[in-house]
Amino acid sequence: MTMFRVAVFGWLLAASAWGGEDALQGLEAPKGAKVRKFAFTYEAIVKEVPAGTKKLEVWLPVPQNNAHQVITNLKFVPEPHKLESDKVGNSFAYWRFKEAEAKPQSVILTFDCERHEIAAADLAKGRALNPRERSSLKEYLEPDHLVPVGSEFQSITTEAIGKAEAPHEIAKSAYNYVYSSMAYGKPEGKAWGRGDTWYACKEGVGNCTDFHALFMSIGRTAGIPVKFEMGFPLPEPEKGKEGKIGGYHCWAKFYLGDIGWVPVDISEAWKHRELVSYYYGNLTADRVQFTTGRDIELKPGFDGKKPLFFIYPLAEADDKELKMDKSFSFKDL
Repeated sequence: MTMFRVAVFGWLLAASAWGGEDALQGLEAPKGAKVRKFAFTYEAIVKEVPAGTKKLEVWLPVPQNNAHQVITNLKFVPEPHKLESDKVGNSFAYWRFKEAEAKPQSVILTFDCERHEIAAADLAKGRALNPRERSSLKEYLEPDHLVPVGSEFQSITTEAIGKAEAPHEIAKSAYNYVYSSMAYGKPEGKAWGRGDTWYACKEGVGNCTDFHALFMSIGRTAGIPVKFEMGFPLPEPEKGKEGKIGGYHCWAKFYLGDIGWVPVDISEAWKHRELVSYYYGNLTADRVQFTTGRDIELKPGFDGKKPLFFIYPLAEADDKELKMDKSFSFKDL
């Protein structure tokens, strides 16, 4: 076993610990009955590199073990120069190609995933946060870039939650408000896809990031911690089935005392109206999570910027961002 493989193995153990029920992360809602196992391939391609480039850098998100998924057989081609992680357990692979290697490149990440359904039952038993929980989860009560929280968003929050008082009632009211006030779409010329709460309020149409940004603003303003998770969706399972995946998907989780992080997937509920009740408190196993949170801080630094969220590959040539091609595929096991 090479030193790098040993490092990856150690990182996987650490990632598993991050995904556990520590003080910052909190409890996770229970697993459901359904399980899905699949292989996943993530390829990032730098097609063009400016002449004279002295440094080419590439960043990829790396999926982590957590309460609802197990990642095995993690491999990179070529092997990255570093694996970095942040305080919430996100992990990033980093490549740095010097002048002689600063040319079109392809980097590939492959892994197997066992993903479990999430099924949170009897949310009425959830209680308000105690002081220790509120302190440890405070970052999930604060604003993110493009996700306002507090007095500037109070009037919309008041409208959304109505007379709800119990934490689970507030969260359900926020869910229903987003579901009824948004439509799923990607209109040409509109700034959808940035997870911008004010855009969602103004336009009422967007993708999963816009749906869940609005839910985050309402929940956090009402005192309910909400976090943002991003990964990829998979089509309905079938043993041996394989295919391409068109793009990312995101969802949110809110926190209830004694229950933990409860999932919602409001954009999927909007697209599959028959599942609107299911997607409040449940998530199918037909997905893989890569990252948690917004305003991601990449190490080493990505041109001094924090991506709004991190799911697609990033590259820079001499600290200037490059366009990349990308491809994602799966095979059911």
